[in-house]
Amino acid sequence: MSIFRKKLKGGPNVSQRIQSEHTWRLEKEGSFTAGERVTAVAYDPLLQVFACGFANGELHLYGSAPVHFAFHIPDYDGQGITHIQIASTSKRLICLDGVRKMVVWSLDGKLEDKPLAVTSFSDGIAFVGVSPVHSHAFIPHSDGTVHLYDLSRLCQSPSKVVPSPEVSEEVIMDLISSPNNADFIVVATYGSIYLWQFTAHQSPRTFILPDGDLLRPVCLAFHPKESIFAAGLMDGRIAFWSLEDSVPLWVTTISELIGEVLDPGAAPKEREPVFKLSWSSLSMGTQLTILGGQPAGRRLITLEFAGTPFSETDQLVSKSSITYDDFDTENIKDFVVAECILALKDDGSVIPILSPSSTTTDDPIPSQVTHSLYVPYELRRPIFLGQATTCSLEQLRQILPDLGDFNSKLIANGGVSYPHLSKDGPDPRLAKYDTPLILIALNEDGIIHFDDISSRLWIESEPLKCPYPNPLFNLSIDLKRILDEPLLWATLEDASYNTVQDITFIPEALELYVLFKTGQLLLWKYVDQLPKKDTTVNSDEHLMDLSTLMKQPQSFNPQFLFSSKKGKCLAFATCEIGFAALAYQGSSVYVLDMRGPRVMSHQHLRQSEGDDIVKMHFTICHPEPKAPERLYLLVHHASGAVSILMIRKEASIWTIDRKVEEIPSRKSLPHPVSCLLVDILTGEELKASAKAFESMFSEKVDDKNAKLSFEGSFYRVTVSDSAVRCDTGLTGKNIKTVEVGGALKAGLITVNASSALALFRTGGILTILSLPNLETIASFQEKAFTDSSMFTAQVMTSSGDISIQLDRNLEIWSTLSSPRVVKPDISIPLNPSAPLSQGGLISWLLGSHPMTGEEFDNLVAGPNRPPAPSVSPPQSSSHKGNELQDAIAATEERGHLIATLGDKADELGFAAEGMAAQAQKLATKAQTKKRRFGF
Repeated sequence: MSIFRKKLKGGPNVSQRIQSEHTWRLEKEGSFTAGERVTAVAYDPLLQVFACGFANGELHLYGSAPVHFAFHIPDYDGQGITHIQIASTSKRLICLDGVRKMVVWSLDGKLEDKPLAVTSFSDGIAFVGVSPVHSHAFIPHSDGTVHLYDLSRLCQSPSKVVPSPEVSEEVIMDLISSPNNADFIVVATYGSIYLWQFTAHQSPRTFILPDGDLLRPVCLAFHPKESIFAAGLMDGRIAFWSLEDSVPLWVTTISELIGEVLDPGAAPKEREPVFKLSWSSLSMGTQLTILGGQPAGRRLITLEFAGTPFSETDQLVSKSSITYDDFDTENIKDFVVAECILALKDDGSVIPILSPSSTTTDDPIPSQVTHSLYVPYELRRPIFLGQATTCSLEQLRQILPDLGDFNSKLIANGGVSYPHLSKDGPDPRLAKYDTPLILIALNEDGIIHFDDISSRLWIESEPLKCPYPNPLFNLSIDLKRILDEPLLWATLEDASYNTVQDITFIPEALELYVLFKTGQLLLWKYVDQLPKKDTTVNSDEHLMDLSTLMKQPQSFNPQFLFSSKKGKCLAFATCEIGFAALAYQGSSVYVLDMRGPRVMSHQHLRQSEGDDIVKMHFTICHPEPKAPERLYLLVHHASGAVSILMIRKEASIWTIDRKVEEIPSRKSLPHPVSCLLVDILTGEELKASAKAFESMFSEKVDDKNAKLSFEGSFYRVTVSDSAVRCDTGLTGKNIKTVEVGGALKAGLITVNASSALALFRTGGILTILSLPNLETIASFQEKAFTDSSMFTAQVMTSSGDISIQLDRNLEIWSTLSSPRVVKPDISIPLNPSAPLSQGGLISWLLGSHPMTGEEFDNLVAGPNRPPAPSVSPPQSSSHKGNELQDAIAATEERGHLIATLGDKADELGFAAEGMAAQAQKLATKAQTKKRRFGF
């Protein structure tokens, strides 16, 4: 009888299971930020991880595909991360916040966003130097001294570098520690270069240029295997010295190194300073990467030395042993050499660059990499438009790329990631069945990226193998490429990525619509295999065939361009069964059938002057009780009136019925922002879905269907900027109307056969209303939600989550109180395949014993060095991978103990039986004696 009582109120309560306020919450589940300005980069070859410091005070660490962790500077004041270092020996991450604060994090065990130490300096610190062989950091001060900081003990050591008086007040430009002998460092000041020896606590040598030339060093780099270093100079020259001699082995320029032919009659070109050097090992020789030193542009060049020079100048300067790669990318601020070169540009962007020596292609020209390398999401260009959408696991598997050897696409390979398992979290066996999520973003480089952001990526394997987000390389769409086609110049002369009005992805049909502000529409369709014969679009003045422009299997290919020449599109609607509709000024509506494709209808639905179309959507529903389902296009006007266009099939051709039904404005709300049709029993939104499409063709009406006993089989919910209204059916009675101010957008949250209406309102307010009575269940206010971002909000009904675009980033927010899969546990073990240098050939020839890192730490820390911290580091996440084995081992151990106890119990049992038998014998003897002797 309860259902009939609800019938008198208008229909069943489809929010009954989720009507408790405690069911709801508003909490951010994830943020996908792209395009934040990078201010500093670092790479460590032993840990095989790289770090990027961002202008917002975050420091992100990257390694292998699933390894990504964000650190946050405490009390960040906006000065910017100016410098980053990774100390592999002590497993520390160091950054300078501005020039007066140093922050140190631990990379030992499970990563945690908790700084180990924050140190302030009274004078400015430009950089920090570290060594791969010991646990001390070199901190140069403005007075020319270099202080040492013990990274393992997190305190300053008593030793320091005190240069000679003639260079003590000079600004330190750079310093490097010898990879072969920890006892030596080379320091470059504004006007000199000197060698410092810690055991002697003095400078045994100062390096000079021949003929007394003025020395203005900028940067230094040690040969990876020998006791030779290079210095980049202010005048663009590069000088090479051995540690054993003050006179350089060679002073040269890039032009001389690459054998550039100069015009003897031309004036010499002024060269830029050499801003940075990096000397790394190759399988056959070494590679010197140089920033600057050329006429202009701050470009990169790599020099590969085929031999192993160490003492003979002829071998070092042999031009036949040098090959080079000159890169066109300009305005580079900094770089690091990892699996490729990561170049930091002046605008704060980071680009990966591959040289021919690191690729297997025959292209001799080095190139900036966009698709062949896995670039972390944060390092992409800023998001112009972004959205997240759900899809089925079957659809996701259909479009997943065959990545092949994914490791070859990585910039770094260090670290390991394990699923985070906790008692309060969800059951991982069930979490892997969560609805997949796809993130679609048009970035400012004109590329539409697709990424898998499903929670199952965090629990799918152990250890984890997929990155998060997981880029779907094969689906990327280069929008700039298609817009540059001469065929489209006349039609899309004003179109570019920043004129894109909307992007709509239809997972069921694997179609992507790109709508421009100029009113044109581009359709891209996923093609698994290329057709054997070309198919052309039906001849139509509004459609242009693009299917021949690009043919690539397992990717999106352009299909057609629709252009009405009527200006900006006012409303756009799509569905998963192959129809689309566009509305323009003057209530002009075009309906497209993708099966041709063809323009199946063009109508003017003018209600009155200025009554423009504001919303449209397709639906399959029962127009009235006990009537068969039909396919409709609902067109909403600014006055509140609704035009109902029925789409039907005649002789295998889809057409629009000539008779246009109408819902008068008095039965709706003016200026609607959303309109939803909600099933009266299941609470699901009635869309033009494939399932409903199949049901519609069954041509059967179940008279016993409970929902058809009501006045309408669904609720029609209309949301305007000032009110919300709920009616039964298309033209049924009004159930309730409530005043709700500032509504910008609305969506339906459907969970466990229950639904509620989500209103996105001005002031960052999210209000949850019940259906059909429109009672407020919960209301939240989030200051981060701006009015403009509320227009981008998308409700993902199958998960109860919402996606919203905030400036450059897209965020996922949860609205329901339920346990979620959280970020994995990450640890950074030392790479055992990267041995430390044990000394160069010069040291061996001279018979000198190189100082080890441990000897150096003990020397400079002094006798009063604090003991090593007794507090054990956080448990490594790698232990999680062995929890099952540990549990099994513990069970076996307990089994052995139980067996041992059982054996001992058996022995005690036998002993007890023997003692009982002996006691019985003694008792019998005593009784016999008593009877015999009478006592």
